[in-house]
Amino acid sequence: MRMKDFLKSWKFDASLLLLAAVVGWFWLIGPSHPDFEGRIADDNHVVMYSLLRCPKCWAMKAQFAAAGIDYEEVRIDKDTPQTAKFWEMLRHNGVKTDVIGTPTVLVNDVLLINGPSFEEVVAHLRLENDRSAGNTTAAQ
Repeated sequence: MRMKDFLKSWKFDASLLLLAAVVGWFWLIGPSHPDFEGRIADDNHVVMYSLLRCPKCWAMKAQFAAAGIDYEEVRIDKDTPQTAKFWEMLRHNGVKTDVIGTPTVLVNDVLLINGPSFEEVVAHLRLENDRSAGNTTAAQ
């Protein structure tokens, strides 16, 4: 095996190791959200636009899982109709597409760009006893 091939395989293995560490931390010992249990309304619509090699995306997915938040994931590093729709949505909202960060999350028609915090995402969720939590304007 040539050194160049070895380094390429090492980078891939390191990415997988980092993914396992981030997801494992949030899944096993990371923050839990017991105050959400049974309170998240069924009519929330959450879409996370992510990249394959994005540690912030991995962390957000783990936080969604820990909090029991259902979401749809759209990988923007793949050429799909959903990806094209994502870029069009950004342009429509006046976002410069050359400076977009991931994850970008769409929560109940509110666009949260450039790696919003989990708390920002949760602020736009509708809860069973609080139907007024979701806004309809784009937040940046």
